[in-house]
Amino acid sequence: MWTINVAAGTKAARIWSRTGCSFDGSGNGRCQTGDCGGLLNCQAY
Repeated sequence: MWTINVAAGTKAARIWSRTGCSFDGSGNGRCQTGDCGGLLNCQAY
């Protein structure tokens, strides 16, 4: 079971599943599935 804490007042959110990820200390890297253009934090949906 997973628990996701969401800030009060949040009206919308998305969960972006990814596997096989590797990132450096700056948040740059890649994932085998669900990659977000090489970024740790997806910028657009």
